[in-house]
Amino acid sequence: MAALAATSESAATAQNWGASEWRSFPPLYTLQPVESTRLQQLKIWVDLVHLWSTEHRQSRFVLHECPVFENKAISRRLPREGIEAVAGALLLDGRAERREEQIQLYEKRPEDLALEFYEFVVNNDMLNGVYTIFELYTDSPGPFRNVDPVLVRKALDILERDHKCQVFSGTTTDDEGVKFFPVEDDKK
Repeated sequence: MAALAATSESAATAQNWGASEWRSFPPLYTLQPVESTRLQQLKIWVDLVHLWSTEHRQSRFVLHECPVFENKAISRRLPREGIEAVAGALLLDGRAERREEQIQLYEKRPEDLALEFYEFVVNNDMLNGVYTIFELYTDSPGPFRNVDPVLVRKALDILERDHKCQVFSGTTTDDEGVKFFPVEDDKK
């Protein structure tokens, strides 16, 4: 319990513990009753789920079947209530989306990717240019390269909402286009 309570902002690396140390820590598999300790526990789980996702190259999984929530070596499994709490923490973190019993993880928050991409567009003189969305995440050296197309679209939706771009429909999703606009702050 003390280890959980002593964690800091970077939950999974607190006290120089790695994922294997946390996954071998039995109290991690019991939803903690003290709110501050539970919040730290959930931060650790968010980090562990993202690490597991990266290691296993699985950005989508069935929530209650995900092996990250069980450690057979210590005979521990996070109960259903705990898994639901982790799902809630993943959603609050902004890098996940729930689709019924499945969780879709994203490497970045859509808002962060949108800001990063718009900065890339401005710095690379791409304003007022028209591009296919497909080329942005396959051919571009920018922040969309090899990013999940769903996440790319979410980031573009944010930019469109903020009047920084306009997305054009195509005959297929591969030929949808986008045009980027300067905003008032960029014209100064």
